Amino acid sequence: ALELLDQQSFDVVLLDVMMPDLDGLEVLRRIRQRLSAAVLPVIMVTAKSEGVDIAEALEAGASDYITKPVDFVVALARTKTQLALKRAEEASSRAQEALHNANEQLEERVLERTAEPRWASAWRAIADHLIAQRGARVANFWTERLYGSTSEAIVSTS
Repeated sequence: ALELLDQQSFDVVLLDVMMPDLDGLEVLRRIRQRLSAAVLPVIMVTAKSEGVDIAEALEAGASDYITKPVDFVVALARTKTQLALKRAEEASSRAQEALHNANEQLEERVLERTAEPRWASAWRAIADHLIAQRGARVANFWTERLYGSTSEAIVSTS
């Protein structure tokens, strides 16, 4: 199973806890070292139905837990739920990336427009206010961060 994860991508994994060579919980831990539950949901399938066993699997990173004998209607519903959660997480990540890109573009446009000469008097007033209220160090901190030079340098070039 671990070798297949290196070779292919999967939407969800159904993993038995009791396996002959490697314990299913150990496989789960190794999966979680590489992939988060949002990237690859893992549903544990086992005959172990004690609360302690379920809690151990969930704490190890299982997304859900199905007991044997498997009720296929329940297994299908739980699998669909994990897939829906994964798709929602993927959509959220894409939306966050798009928002991040839009914010960067907006910040660039704001910096371009505020660097125009027509804004010099406004920046002079803001710099004077910051210097009067908080001292030159605070004004220079923000103008250096935004424009790469001190407020005095910006005001003197306008």
